[in-house]
Amino acid sequence: MSRIMIVEDEVILTMAIQQTLESAGFEVTLPVLSGEEAISRVQSDKPDLIVMDVTLQGELDGIETTELILQKHDIPVIITTAHSDPSMTDRISKCGSRGFLLKPVNFKEMVGLIRDILDNKE
Repeated sequence: MSRIMIVEDEVILTMAIQQTLESAGFEVTLPVLSGEEAISRVQSDKPDLIVMDVTLQGELDGIETTELILQKHDIPVIITTAHSDPSMTDRISKCGSRGFLLKPVNFKEMVGLIRDILDNKE
């Protein structure tokens, strides 16, 4: 069973993503609210994939957090964001993530993207 880490500071959205992913057969680690916490927990939680929001608690945003995690770990990251302006999509495309989803998140699309990424990783 694939382990998914959710890095998101909106509690209600986190719960909805977690419920969706668990219903789809994924194991979800304890949710993470900040980039700093994600970086410190990625080694112990050993996720197979990370769902990362751009806006997080703490000093780091999701894009910076993704870049720092990918410097040390080969873990696919999907970015979620409510911002679709060209500067944001440019930053996302350069950070090394495997894809991004605009909010409000289409959960069916999220599950499909996660499955595609994990199937191609093996």
